[in-house]
Order: sequence, then structure tokens, then C-alpha cells
Amino acid sequence: MKNVIYIAICGTFLFLSCKKQNNTINNSSSQSEFLSTPPSGYDYESKYDSVLKAATYGLIDILPTYSYRQIINSEVSKQFDGDDNAMFKDLKIAFNSNNINLQTLMENSCSTHGFSGYSYLVPEVLNGFKYFTDTVYAQLYIPFYENYNINSAHSICYNLEDDAILPGFTYVGGSLANSNITEAFAQEHPTYVASVNEVVNNSGIIPVSNKTVKNRGISNLALSIKQFKVATKKEKWGNGKAEIEDVFRLYNSSNCQNLFGNYGFTKKVKSSNINNWVYPDDRTEIFWDPYWWESSSSAFIVLYEKDRRKKFSKSVAIPNCSGIDLNFVSKEDIYGTHSPNRADYAIPNTGAQIDVNIGNNNFITLHSTWWEQ
Repeated sequence: MKNVIYIAICGTFLFLSCKKQNNTINNSSSQSEFLSTPPSGYDYESKYDSVLKAATYGLIDILPTYSYRQIINSEVSKQFDGDDNAMFKDLKIAFNSNNINLQTLMENSCSTHGFSGYSYLVPEVLNGFKYFTDTVYAQLYIPFYENYNINSAHSICYNLEDDAILPGFTYVGGSLANSNITEAFAQEHPTYVASVNEVVNNSGIIPVSNKTVKNRGISNLALSIKQFKVATKKEKWGNGKAEIEDVFRLYNSSNCQNLFGNYGFTKKVKSSNINNWVYPDDRTEIFWDPYWWESSSSAFIVLYEKDRRKKFSKSVAIPNCSGIDLNFVSKEDIYGTHSPNRADYAIPNTGAQIDVNIGNNNFITLHSTWWEQ
């Protein structure tokens, strides 16, 4: 069995100077290290990092306790968003139902291991925190959950930017050590990953779309994305399934006037879905009431792997229409783009359904239908 443990953290990480003494990792940190207010405004990216580090430091003393691991495992097994993770706000409720105060446990863990400067962030770990104009929620993910062994010694790490190697802590012979945790290590050792959930909305719940279905007719042309197929997941091991999303822009092709833009489905995709058709739970309506597909209207569609961090914001300009952009957040390169041609879909009475290669062996299926108002 592989046992890949790196006992030194790269200099870019906050706890390089940690030293192992009597099973305790010592690291003096003050709020000023991670609460920064630069001239341009509050540093939300630093806050994002600090909350996830607080989540990690707060779990150090929870790892060795079997009953605590049972509570966490029970919540993760619910797969509330289709992945092997549980939000800390739900873990707090689960611990409370067992008469255990998770906030106190985590604050004490921070202090015990020399991270007392982070303990005041624990409430935001458990309840969500402000990130620019959004409220985002920390979660605990268990990679390779199909091989999860609750009885083995656990490790904990934090995932800030979906890197291949994640900084954290392991127990070696009953002693705590700083570690760079790799995919190979996580495959053979139970590992918790603290990250931010990329699916829930500002209220911490999975959004539900309510659309009104109209009677079929021959007056107005609608267009939707029915399914998609991608050749890569574009997510590393510490992030779980890929959150694939589309964004589109409607515009007047004659004068490049912006008409409407919106985000469509967000669908989780696992490795076994690669190169297979995936049906979103809620298909994306591109042209729809009141934006029916008129002869003067055009659409531009981008498919990408969704991330949360604003530092990974991207913008794609519509060809031949400078000034009309599609904005989204993704660390990785996009899957592809497409501008559908109305003539291909305006088949009288029937409409059309076409599989479109959007680049690099990635596909979407576009489906047109005639409707009446």
C-alpha cells in the first residue's frame, strides 16, 4: 500500500513554519494575516482562503474520534447534491442532534494546535460567509468514497484552487504531521477535503427552476439544450464531480444589440460520464417566451466547468460583435462555443434536433420546437 506523505509544506502555504512538538502543530497567526482591507476594498479572496483553513484546523481534533467520524459519514452518505460531500451547516445540525457542539469543538481544535487566530472564523465555516455579493458555504468532501474505511486513520486538507497536491494534516503512528496530500495518498487513506460548495445558492440550498410549459403551435420558434457530452472532467481529485454549466447570450445579428443573457443548467458529472451523453435535470431554454427566435436574433453559447472563485473569472466575446461578452467563472479552459443557425432549426411544424460538436470532441444537442403564445 502506497504511503505518500510529504512532511514539509511548500513555502506558499501559511503553515510552512509549523513544528511538530508533542503531537501539536504550532503556528502563531493573527487576524491581520488573513483579514486584509486593500485600497480597492475588502480582500474577499483572502477571506475565502482563511475560512477553508479554519475549517481544516478545526477538524484536526475531530479526526481521531470514531463517533465524530460516524456523524460525518452519515451526512456525506446522503449525497445531498449528488456528490460525496456534506455542508458544514448540515454537519453542525447533525452534531447538535447528538448533543455535541461542533463550533466549540472546532474552535478548541484551532487553539490547541496553534491556530487560535482562525478560531473566530469557525461560525462562518458553519453558517456560510460573504464572498463579494454572494453567500457561499463550506463543505467537507470525501474523495474515493467507494473505498472509504471509517476505521482507518483519517487525514484532512483544504482545497483552495483545485490543485493536484493539497496541504493538510495526517496522523502517522498516532502523531500529527503536516502533509502535502496527493491523489495516490487519498486513494488509499480516508481523507477529508474542506472546500466550498459550487452548487447551492445564497440560501445554502439547491436552486429549483419552475418553468411554464405552453401549448404547441406554429407561431414561435423555441430552442433548448437537451443534453451534452464532454471528453474530459476538468476537475482534479479534491473537487469531486465536475459542475458543468452553460451560459448564453441573445443578440441582434444586424447591429450587435444585446437582447438577453443567462446561465442555464448546472449538472454534476463523474468520471464514468465522460464521452457519454448526459441529460441535465433542467434543460436550458435558449430562445423562449418572450425571447422567441426571430429571424434577426442570434445566440452564442459557451459550455464550461463551473468554479466559485472570482479570481478565475473569464470573458468570451461574441465573434463579430465586439462589446457583447459572456462572463463566467472557471479555472479551466472552456469545453467549447457554438452559434446556432436559425435556418437549420426552423423546419416547418416539426423543428429539429441536432448534435453539435462545440470543439475538442465535446457536444451539445440543440432541440427546436414551434410554440404558440
